[in-house]
Amino acid sequence: MQKTLVLLHRLVLNALLYVYYALTYVVALIAQYIVRYRRNVVEDNLKRSFPEWNNKQIAQCRRKFYKNLSQLIAEALWLLCANKDAIKQRITFQNIDIVTNCLNENKNVMALFAHICNWELICTVPIFLQSNHNAQTLYKPLRNKIFNKLCLKIRSKFGVECIPSQQIVKQILKNQKQNRCCVTAFIADQTPSRNNLHYYTTFLNQNTPFITGWEQLAQRYNHTVVYVNIEKTKLGHYTYIVQLITHNPAQYKQYELTEIFAQKLQNNISTAPHLWLWSHKRWKHSKQNDNSSSNIKL
Repeated sequence: MQKTLVLLHRLVLNALLYVYYALTYVVALIAQYIVRYRRNVVEDNLKRSFPEWNNKQIAQCRRKFYKNLSQLIAEALWLLCANKDAIKQRITFQNIDIVTNCLNENKNVMALFAHICNWELICTVPIFLQSNHNAQTLYKPLRNKIFNKLCLKIRSKFGVECIPSQQIVKQILKNQKQNRCCVTAFIADQTPSRNNLHYYTTFLNQNTPFITGWEQLAQRYNHTVVYVNIEKTKLGHYTYIVQLITHNPAQYKQYELTEIFAQKLQNNISTAPHLWLWSHKRWKHSKQNDNSSSNIKL
């Protein structure tokens, strides 16, 4: 009887998701052609990132991007009703033992990822860790209280603790005091604020600034640093591949780790460009001179 109920629940969840997917075709069309949600930003970003592409290739990637974006929204809503069994049917974490081994040895982990494929589903990582392991992620509180509450509910459903980005140092010190090790998920492809333009590098054919705060934290508090490469294997199915960068971040020169992240992200994007968040104003500060910046080529 119990197996029958589990199977029935799985079928209902799958049916619900595909209903959401059916609606995404309409949402994608509205966003792209009627509302034109950041369409100029998307097209400009694609043209500058892939100067070798013709107009047809740009348009094709743009259409795929809006389709993927709408599917991401559907999957986030589905996540509100999904259980652990449903998650394991659709998500795979490869090399997760890199993280679990560190936590077992009382070593904190900084897990870097980006706005690619479905980055929101990384909040399901506690399902793939051991029960005594802790996971936290940084977030920037939204102005809209309703959406902020919804995002927190989705991201914390499976046990991830959401930490406001301005409180991360305080949280790390609190964890140390309590002898509590964590894996901290850090989305590292955000555009730095105007006051934090410390490092530029060539990324997607453009002079691009990167945030460096995570690197400083990893070096100061000796976190193992990993990159989570995200791949979409088919509709609604994702593989999160943990790639070790270093166990000893303090051995790297300033901004070397940031450069490694930029290279890994570019490789991740190149496999399926339409899966990155092209509507983000990623290069709004790129025209500034980088006289105070250091560019490292590895």
